[in-house]
Amino acid sequence: IDEKYKTISNFLVDEYKKMPPRGHEIKIGNYLYLIEEVGEDHIERVLIRKK
Repeated sequence: IDEKYKTISNFLVDEYKKMPPRGHEIKIGNYLYLIEEVGEDHIERVLIRKK
């Protein structure tokens, strides 16, 4: 993760430009981020898979 992000949640929300929905998949580089749970202002749980 880039140094400017404090959490993976901040990184993914910034990449997606808004809060991604539950069950959404975001592909960045060799990684697949599966959004498992979202809170009001951050992602609660994300599954990360390396390709």
